[in-house]
Amino acid sequence: MQPSAVSTPGTSALNLRGLGPNRTLVLVDGMRFQPANALGFVDINSIPSSMIDTVEVVTGGASAVYGADAVAGVVNFKLKQNFQGLELDAQYGITGHGDDREPHVSVVFGSNFADDKGNVSVGLDYFQRSIVLQRDRNFYVAGFNDPGTNAGGSYPFLPYAGYDWGSNASFVGDDFVLNAPSPAALTAVFGPGVFPASGTNVNVNPDQSLFYTGLGANGVGAPGYTGPLQPAYKIQTSNGNLGANNLSAPLSLPLTRWSVFESAHYQITDGIQAYSEGSFTQTRVTTSVLASPAVQFWGASIPHDAAHPVPAELETLLDSRNGGVNGVGFIPGVDLGEPIGPNSPWALQLQMDNVLGPRTTVDTSYTYNIVAGLKGSLPVDDWTWNVFGTHGQTSAFSNLVSGFGST
Repeated sequence: MQPSAVSTPGTSALNLRGLGPNRTLVLVDGMRFQPANALGFVDINSIPSSMIDTVEVVTGGASAVYGADAVAGVVNFKLKQNFQGLELDAQYGITGHGDDREPHVSVVFGSNFADDKGNVSVGLDYFQRSIVLQRDRNFYVAGFNDPGTNAGGSYPFLPYAGYDWGSNASFVGDDFVLNAPSPAALTAVFGPGVFPASGTNVNVNPDQSLFYTGLGANGVGAPGYTGPLQPAYKIQTSNGNLGANNLSAPLSLPLTRWSVFESAHYQITDGIQAYSEGSFTQTRVTTSVLASPAVQFWGASIPHDAAHPVPAELETLLDSRNGGVNGVGFIPGVDLGEPIGPNSPWALQLQMDNVLGPRTTVDTSYTYNIVAGLKGSLPVDDWTWNVFGTHGQTSAFSNLVSGFGST
């Protein structure tokens, strides 16, 4: 998960009836709580478990009272009142594989004051989770080794060098690629059936021979490929393409979260009580995705001349590019801006795993919520009144710590 205004890594949201977390209203002591992001749902992790007394759930008719964000229902977390003393809870979890360690410590302490007219309670919560990779589970490894399972990665997300035939190379209609290698050259290198081909379909093996990432003649997938296969790569049966499995994909993201929650009240008179609540939560999650590929304008433009020799198979393809001058004969009346043909520059494109490594980000979010008010009873049956003010804010920061564009 990558952070955005509507995506906050590390959050946990309630989703009654499967209508979406923004249709389940979460209250704390009957009052709205600071949402985690622009979707408007509450991260229930920001409520320390040590402070929770009971939980009320209403699943019918709530939207008539609270509005559209309560269509699925309302969940009201009721906090401990008049708590005195110290309560400590410590847990430690680990999977049967010996990973995904999760220490969790929560503590609440409180005391009455002013002859028991008031009470102050404070809750602290700390939680940590270690990383687990998909490759650490047999069912993911089975998928990596199964050609019928989508690999999830193809060019430019293959850690092999690829080629772009030139800045003016492009598809024209459905029949050929402007400035692409000729059918005869493609057949000479890969065998029959590889045409049309853009540069993004051609990659280089470790021995500098070329291979085609797609399907060739007679159902041959990735013709010319001599590199390794499972579990890192596989030729997929669905389309014959060479795909790359992401062996660094996480199954469980590493997370660290701590929060503090304060609840206080004071009985001014028999019918009037002053109260306040405050909370602060910091969540830090590390996410990792594939490295940024050096493609298109990030690729390296290389002249095609004697001063820049290339492997023989690539030379065959570059020399056969169909050429033309400023697009004449290909797109009538359109000036492509520069001559094209066998002598025009070509571009080397590369997945940057071996250079920069995966793009790793540390996503940190801060949420605070403050409530202060007065409440009391009315001399009419069991009627009550409640006047309060609340203020909250959620801030999220994403720091790219490795990969292209690190900050």
